[in-house]
Amino acid sequence: MIKRFSRYLLRVCTFQIGEYNHGPFSRFLIKLLKKHYDLSDKRMPLNNATLERYIHIIEDIGGMRYSKLSIDGLAQIDYVLLTYDNVHKRILQKGGKWVEIVVERRADSKFKVADASITSPLYLTCIYSEHKTPEWRDFIEKSLSKFGWERATVEFPDGKKEVLVTRLSEEKPPDRKRGCFLRCHSPGRSYGMDQKYIGKHLSIKKDLCLFNYRGTHISTGTPSEGGYYLDADTMYQELVHTHSYKPEEIWATGFCLGGAVAAHLKQKYHHLGINYVGENTFTSLLSVILHQTWPASYMGKIALDAILSTDSKITSRVGQDAFNTLEKFQKLKPENKSISVIINTDADVILPKDSGQNLFLAAKKGGPAYQLTHVGSNKVNPHADEVFEEKRIWNEYTKIVS
Repeated sequence: MIKRFSRYLLRVCTFQIGEYNHGPFSRFLIKLLKKHYDLSDKRMPLNNATLERYIHIIEDIGGMRYSKLSIDGLAQIDYVLLTYDNVHKRILQKGGKWVEIVVERRADSKFKVADASITSPLYLTCIYSEHKTPEWRDFIEKSLSKFGWERATVEFPDGKKEVLVTRLSEEKPPDRKRGCFLRCHSPGRSYGMDQKYIGKHLSIKKDLCLFNYRGTHISTGTPSEGGYYLDADTMYQELVHTHSYKPEEIWATGFCLGGAVAAHLKQKYHHLGINYVGENTFTSLLSVILHQTWPASYMGKIALDAILSTDSKITSRVGQDAFNTLEKFQKLKPENKSISVIINTDADVILPKDSGQNLFLAAKKGGPAYQLTHVGSNKVNPHADEVFEEKRIWNEYTKIVS
């Protein structure tokens, strides 16, 4: 009885939204988990109507939504491809502009277009419209304002204008280099929740592929470790074969368990040049379980097989190791063109303290690797911090991926 209940609990804690619709008790446990432990999006409803509304916002700024049968044929995967070019085009269609200008700062959120004599220019990229039509105001309030871009006032030669600042830098932004972030979100999220992440990466003129694992929202199928790997692999194949990205233009990225899923792609396609970014990712799921207090550590350990698929359509296509990210990196052969970025948080209480360092040491044996340590703002449990909100981390990160 204890093992059976432990298996149930581990599946709920591991797959979260994938288990959310399996009954009121599952929903209660997931909300409890987010309120007292996970702390990520604890106020955010996980019902299908809300998730759909978030995804429609992404579509409204230019995201193209698709459905793809997974490699194993057991799931229909819902995903969006959001390109910088399409967002730019959508802004123009709505009567707006997305431009880079040289400015001088007048106050915290006030700038003036600079003349040639300025000695310390700032490079500001912003969105605005010359004509604030009802359609444009609606587009700003219901869509563009949701992506974490701050509002500011810019004094142009012909008058002041209210803008959304997508990027502000002391250095001139580099020319656009094609690239796509294949986002493997944590199982506690749907891709529609990733609005701040999307806004950050669009600001550096990159594309994003966002998808929901099997069992999440309208993606069909049953969650499992092997199933999650195949979902991510399905998306990689889509980017390469349908959307014409080269492997070296793809960044497999993920937060927490999503980083472990992205590591599967890194291991499999490392030799082709795929890049990797892991945010607060663990060395293995077992290491996280053993890091918890008793009886959670005991119950998780005896139930570890509950996350594995036993379906031959999955097991014949992919190996399962209980999300062992470290082992995946240890298998990488030296490759000079494939980059790995490991981002960890200084006071993370969910993961063992040396998780980020161990992943970095393994990753750099396989090629160029970087470790960035985020100083968490939430000292109680900063595991779910938005690491890219820290200016130092963002500046270092953008230099790497640009």
